[in-house]
Amino acid sequence: HRTGQEELHSYEQTFTSIPVLFRVTDLDGSKPGTIPGWIADLFTDRGMQPNIAPYVGKLYSRVSRTGTQTDADGMIQSCTVAGIGALYVAEELTENWGGQTYWFEGYDESILVTHQLVCLVPESMKDIPQVEIQFQHTYSVSEHQTSTKSVSRIFQVIGYYVDKGNTTLYCPYGAMTELHAELGAAKEVKEVCAVLHDNSRLPQLRQAAADWFAEPNPSGEKTP
Repeated sequence: HRTGQEELHSYEQTFTSIPVLFRVTDLDGSKPGTIPGWIADLFTDRGMQPNIAPYVGKLYSRVSRTGTQTDADGMIQSCTVAGIGALYVAEELTENWGGQTYWFEGYDESILVTHQLVCLVPESMKDIPQVEIQFQHTYSVSEHQTSTKSVSRIFQVIGYYVDKGNTTLYCPYGAMTELHAELGAAKEVKEVCAVLHDNSRLPQLRQAAADWFAEPNPSGEKTP
């Protein structure tokens, strides 16, 4: 039989190797519709101080942008591009939610933590080697004048997914973050979650996060 001290040591060793995932939700613990970009930036060095970047090992977020593409018939059509850091934040691509993802040779989910211009497309587009998307952002120059900035991106197709009715293109989160920065546009963030860098620093993370976040509860009421 092991002693209590041995049990505790075994637990501590196990805990250090378990990925601890933390995410931003509404006050009642449900998924928020849209998360302000500044909240997502708290998980990075770009965020206001004190941010929680020192505690983040991997950032798995989702940000979307609408653009236009030209199809095979020369018709311009609207499309949505979602930048994701992992399949975890695009549940519709996973088998548990009825979706299936297929990567072309040489690629896997790890590509999503890069800034590369690559994308997953619907099955109907799997034979297209690349997709060019035009993005626009209109902003105010003065009280009575606006200006529009356009940015074009060519994404290499590296796989496809099966999810009936879904036409979204999925690319690495970092690529979409750089796009928004070039456009000067605010990010439409749909999901923010991350893995703790060092499990022994969980108490410090809780303390730092408390400057910006409340712990969720079923009633949705604010708590200290």
